[in-house]
Amino acid sequence: KEEYRNLISLPMNLTTKEKERFIYSTLESYWDYAGVYKFFVNNCGTESLHLLETSYEGKKLSSLTPLKFFKSLNKRGVIDHELLESNEAQEKGHFFRSMKSDHDRALEVLATSFEKWKEFSAKERNRFIIQKIRENSSSQEKIAAAAFVLENRIEYEQMQKIQKEALESIEKKGKEEMNKVAIVGQSLISPYPFKLLEKNSSYGIPLLSTQQLLELSQKEEKVSEIQSDAEAELKQWFEQNLKDSLAELEQVRLNKKEFRRLLLVKLKY
Repeated sequence: KEEYRNLISLPMNLTTKEKERFIYSTLESYWDYAGVYKFFVNNCGTESLHLLETSYEGKKLSSLTPLKFFKSLNKRGVIDHELLESNEAQEKGHFFRSMKSDHDRALEVLATSFEKWKEFSAKERNRFIIQKIRENSSSQEKIAAAAFVLENRIEYEQMQKIQKEALESIEKKGKEEMNKVAIVGQSLISPYPFKLLEKNSSYGIPLLSTQQLLELSQKEEKVSEIQSDAEAELKQWFEQNLKDSLAELEQVRLNKKEFRRLLLVKLKY
């Protein structure tokens, strides 16, 4: 939605056997997947295709893009696109409209363009909105709502900017520093330390003996300590390297709270 694309969510016509195969395929992919995104040959459409082809019997699917994949599913009766034509499509969770029309209306209310809006700092945008409400008190709710919608978009773009800056900063420090940060990040996002097991033990979902479970429990305690240190190290690294961007993101979030409050409470003069 934030990328100005509509989202579609449709139920699939699966037999009990196909559902079982789909679940097993999903579990296998979860534990051993190691793909690299490529725009044409390895994207969300092709990955979905590979997963579903293991589930369906006698239904050859095709995909190069997500749209082509959608058409292929509809043609073979796997999904029913007519559900999208219902007036209740959004209510039933089949269709999620892009935020573009909301952003366009918000820009119209504030009489600006998104490019100009982004040129201001978060604090400047806050002052601008407060002043605009003081000049048009009868339109406070409309102005606050527009500001909140746009600030939500700004937050998304600021988060993307920080991710990009982090990667660029790490790359400049060389391969050794990249590996270090990657290892620290892995310790934060991995809920289970399966990779700490011996090389010859089970792959993917671990099938452990009582002794191995005991050893794993001890290793989990150690990993817990590593995670605490990793969190502190990552926080310090981000604060040192991305201080200004993080401060701007924090102000954006404060703006959102303020604009949301102004939807409910009249501005005091």
